[in-house]
Amino acid sequence: MVLQILGNLIDSPLSKMEIARKLHKSKPSRYLNDLMAKLLKSGKVAYTIPDKPTSRLQKYRLTEKGRALLSKSKPS
Repeated sequence: MVLQILGNLIDSPLSKMEIARKLHKSKPSRYLNDLMAKLLKSGKVAYTIPDKPTSRLQKYRLTEKGRALLSKSKPS
């Protein structure tokens, strides 16, 4: 599921609700919230508005670390 989330963030930043919909969920689940927290902490994704982590306009973007993980996981 982590690779699916990172793959969805390649083209543009997405909100947590948009990520949930791309994963065919009606709303963000606890599991998705926990995964996003881990991805933020590990530096694979970052906030688009770092000064306001609880903003309703908050979105997540892929970092270089996240791109590296995605490129490693793609079959050559």
